[in-house]
Amino acid sequence: MSDRAAFDHLIPWVDDLDGAMRAYDACGLTTQGALTMPGFRNAAWGVDDERYVELATVDDAHATAARFRAAGREVDVVEVRFEEENVGFVEVFVRDAPAYFPFFITYDPPRHEIGRMRAEARAAAGISSAGRPDLVALLIGSVDPEGEARVFAEFVGCPARDSVVALPGAEVRFAEGFALGLSGIAVRGAPVARATNIAGMTVIGEQ
Repeated sequence: MSDRAAFDHLIPWVDDLDGAMRAYDACGLTTQGALTMPGFRNAAWGVDDERYVELATVDDAHATAARFRAAGREVDVVEVRFEEENVGFVEVFVRDAPAYFPFFITYDPPRHEIGRMRAEARAAAGISSAGRPDLVALLIGSVDPEGEARVFAEFVGCPARDSVVALPGAEVRFAEGFALGLSGIAVRGAPVARATNIAGMTVIGEQ
């Protein structure tokens, strides 16, 4: 198991879930309803069996929290357990980091095992990930792309090259010209225009 951070999932909040799902579907980013509970619903575009658009994963969330606390950061840890499925996760939020910085999450059982379970459930339901569009990058609007990329790279423990952080699963690109903060995603293999607004997110299609 790796102790490097990697992209897990992205959560864009939308006012109209059904409308957002239709917009994603129309661009070839097929969504599925995932969870419904009192006061809350969500859906996801499953990039593959481990990544989806609903942010970074490490092997030990508690150790990650300890690392940030030792660095003087303000940290909250949230533990969730679904006893009926025997599945849980731990989330670490760094409260004094910029709002677009990721939270960290670890799973029990481990992420790859949950990915296997998810793949089996999808296969049983006749759902295939073959030929799905791929998530290439997260797009961050910045007034200092290279400077912010260096700070972000140190935060997640991944290398930076100029204004791009090589986060496994989805690189993080800092650039001027976007709304400040997390403003969009780049995808490959989807029939989208060069830049399309989907439920408040800029989606850029790449070859």
